[in-house]
Amino acid sequence: MKTFGATLGSGLLNHDKTQFVKTRNVGLVIAAFLIAAIVAHYLGLIIGAWTMFGAPIMLLFVWFFVRQDELGTK
Repeated sequence: MKTFGATLGSGLLNHDKTQFVKTRNVGLVIAAFLIAAIVAHYLGLIIGAWTMFGAPIMLLFVWFFVRQDELGTK
């Protein structure tokens, strides 16, 4: 939130378009965390403690795609 405010203020005061790009990127990360928290909450209400298995499964997917990217660039 601090970075979002700082880059937004810098962009507005200095009329710097690169600061607005940084603001957008930070805002997207914040929005993604908020959406993920909301989804996790409602998913927790539906399937209970099994929701805790979602994070490791997602990390496995990320690891798989990063690994594929590393193998493809060599």
